[in-house]
Amino acid sequence: MKRQRFILATLLVALASVVAACTPSELTVQKEKEQQGKAVLAIVENQPVPDLGGWSFEREIVRQTYIARNRNIATYTYMITLDGRIVEICASVGYPIPYSTQLTNPEQVYVGAAISQAEPNGLYPPLNAEATLVQCTNKDGTVSPTYFEPRVFALPYRIKSDIQLTRLDEKSSFSVTTSK
Repeated sequence: MKRQRFILATLLVALASVVAACTPSELTVQKEKEQQGKAVLAIVENQPVPDLGGWSFEREIVRQTYIARNRNIATYTYMITLDGRIVEICASVGYPIPYSTQLTNPEQVYVGAAISQAEPNGLYPPLNAEATLVQCTNKDGTVSPTYFEPRVFALPYRIKSDIQLTRLDEKSSFSVTTSK
């Protein structure tokens, strides 16, 4: 019995020694942080962040696109088939909206955790989505939000397509009017 306790105690000490050797000490962690800090500083010194003079061309493009997305701009919506053919879905208004876009913040607030913020248009777009709402225009000027699963794209101009979808019934069962 004494011998078994001695062997067990020896094994526990050996195990504790192995675990202690495997975990980095505070000194090692601090040294690694210092090395990383020096590396980042060297990159910033040798390849500094460019001074754009207080104006960014790319930011301006995104800003103007947000403004345009909030207007009733005419677009044409298309999809590409697996064999590469372009299908015209409809004349549309604005750009397609990912179907899982939400009006409220779907994230939960946790202390110390980052939460989602609304886009300038007040919506919370998903990180990824396959389905899309396309705002197809009707002959009477109203808009019929139309649901599509395949990847779609909308352009502010019409292009030549291999296939053009045609409606069998010109009357839409659902349409919205816009105030602007």
